[in-house]
Amino acid sequence: MDKQSRKQQILRSACALFAQQGYDATSVAQIAKQCGCSSSLVIRHFGSKENVYNALLEELREACKQPLISVIPEGGTMEQLESLYNTLIYDVVSPADDQSELLSALQSRSGTDEARAEAMRYMQDVGIDVFLPILQEGVANGTFPSDFPCETAARTLWLHINGTRIIHKNYPKMPVLPFSDVRRLLLEHE
Repeated sequence: MDKQSRKQQILRSACALFAQQGYDATSVAQIAKQCGCSSSLVIRHFGSKENVYNALLEELREACKQPLISVIPEGGTMEQLESLYNTLIYDVVSPADDQSELLSALQSRSGTDEARAEAMRYMQDVGIDVFLPILQEGVANGTFPSDFPCETAARTLWLHINGTRIIHKNYPKMPVLPFSDVRRLLLEHE
């Protein structure tokens, strides 16, 4: 097995063990046994159990940085926003969506809340990066007034979409607020 494959095997084993029994209850020897190698090989690749944890944290950071959508739909401002709204709620699977074991593993270690929160902020920024330019273009083309709070609207829209995605994933029969209501509540100012 090549070096990179072995490192990934160690990380997958550590992730599973941290998620199952916690960071503190997991030893380097258990990680080594889980992936069928020696403790010294784990240490040679990572230096310490803490460095294994940090490598898993970096995986979360990278997953949260992945773009949610690569192509912005054509059309006017509201058509773009409605298309993105529906696509992001129903169709797009975020790289961070499939990270439940990794999140459990990372949450098993106390005293690392800020590092995990920093990684998750990347995910928030990715969502805002999708909506902010469209809203700003909406101000430029007259869809929104010149004093429209684009950044606040982008954050609010993304928080609503992200929350709806989580609810819809767990409760698929729960009705989703139609874009017309979101438009009225979040995007129309008098």
